[in-house]
Amino acid sequence: MGEPAGGGPGRVEVEWAPPYELLTSLQAYVSRGQHKALDLGARWATEVKKSLSPGLSARLAGFRSREADAVATLMAWQSPRREEVPAFLAWLGSLSLGDLYERLSPYVPEGEPLPRDLGAVRDTVVEVLDGWNEEYFGTVAEDVLTGLAAEAARRRAAIPGPASAVAFVEEVTGGVVLDPASLPDLVVLVPQYHFRPFNLYADFRGLTLIAYPAETRTPAEGEPPPDLLRLTRALGDESRLRILRHLAGGPRSFGDITSWSGLSKSTVHHHLVALRAAGLIQVHHARGGSCRYSLRPATLDRLRDVLGKFLLT
Repeated sequence: MGEPAGGGPGRVEVEWAPPYELLTSLQAYVSRGQHKALDLGARWATEVKKSLSPGLSARLAGFRSREADAVATLMAWQSPRREEVPAFLAWLGSLSLGDLYERLSPYVPEGEPLPRDLGAVRDTVVEVLDGWNEEYFGTVAEDVLTGLAAEAARRRAAIPGPASAVAFVEEVTGGVVLDPASLPDLVVLVPQYHFRPFNLYADFRGLTLIAYPAETRTPAEGEPPPDLLRLTRALGDESRLRILRHLAGGPRSFGDITSWSGLSKSTVHHHLVALRAAGLIQVHHARGGSCRYSLRPATLDRLRDVLGKFLLT
C-alpha cells in the first residue's frame, strides 16, 4: 500500500495491481488523439466502443479531467484493497470526505489546491470506473494481467540502491531520464499494457508514478516482436535518421530540433513520438513538464541485439 514518501530522494519501487491497469486502459480509450499511435491501434478503440452501452459511452465522452485522473491514481497507489477492482472501488467509495482530504493533501503540488467538490469528483470516478470495469476491463484476457504481475516481480527483484535510481528508471522505461537534481522522494514504476509503447507520468509532491510499457505476450513463432517492428519503422525515414544524428550531439529541446530541422512543429512531434516509441532516444524529464531529447547510448547495441535475436533464434 502506498504510504507517505520518505527514505531520501531517489527511492524507487515497482508495483502492480489490477486498479492500475484499469486506469491505464481507460486513459488509453479516452485519449482519442493517441489511438493510431498505440500498439492496440484505432481498431481496438472502435471495437471497444461497439461493446459499450450507450449510457457509458456518453459518460466517457466527457470524462477527461485532471482532477479525476489525479484522485484515481493517488487512491490506487494508497489503497489497502487493490487485489481486485471491485474491492478497490468499494473502498474508495466508502471513504469520508475527511479521509479523502487527509490522504490526498500531502501529495498535492503547491499552488494546486484540491477541488472544492472533491466528494463529487470521487463519486464520478467510482461510477465511471465501475462501468468501465463491468463493460470492458473485466473482459481483458487473464494472461495480460498475470504477465504484468510477473513483469513487476521481475523488475522489483532488480531494484538497485538510490545511487543507481536514475539509470534503473531509464532502463525500465526505455529512455526516461529523471533530473538527478530534482528527484522526488519516491518514484513508483508500474508496468502497463494498454498504453504501449508510451510511458504515462503522474507527478505529485514528493512522488512520481510512471506507468511504463511492458510486453506481456510472446509473439507467434516466426513473427517479429513488437519492439523490432517499432525499431525498423522508426529508422525507415530520412528525417528521423537526421534527427537521431542531431541528437547524438547531446540533449536538445523541442524548439532546438524544430529550428535545426526546418520542419513544422507537428512533423517534429510526429517523428519524436516514433523515435520514443522505438526506444531510440532518451527523454530528459524535469518535474514541471519541460523535456529535452538525446540519442540513447545503447541504441546501436539494442538494434543489433533485437534484430539478431529474431533472425538467428
